[in-house]
Amino acid sequence: MLGFSVTTDFDADALIERCRGAFSAAVGTLGDAVMRDCERFVPYDTGNLCRSASRIPVTEEADSLGCAVVWSSPYASAVYYGDTRGIRYRTEHHAHARARWFEGAKASDAPAWIQTVHDTVRGQF
Repeated sequence: MLGFSVTTDFDADALIERCRGAFSAAVGTLGDAVMRDCERFVPYDTGNLCRSASRIPVTEEADSLGCAVVWSSPYASAVYYGDTRGIRYRTEHHAHARARWFEGAKASDAPAWIQTVHDTVRGQF
């Protein structure tokens, strides 16, 4: 009769840390992609609004990761929501300039964003 046994050492903490590192990398990569892809939809007059974009890490709890892409110019909210102050979206510099530029970028680039996250996580393992 033939017999065998298999034993394994499983370090759950190491796996958790590896996953956390992969997810952290994916969050950063996704934030960069969102910021880059939104740019063509951001109205451009002097360029201050575009230059005010930044990616900020967000942690709501110890076990969550995330980031926010923020346009911090004083008038960013008014331009984003298209307040009724007669804002005209010039398209000389950015042909797709519009209010709610994130939604425009998401509509055209969301599948690429998802693929970017998948590729980043897979690349960490």
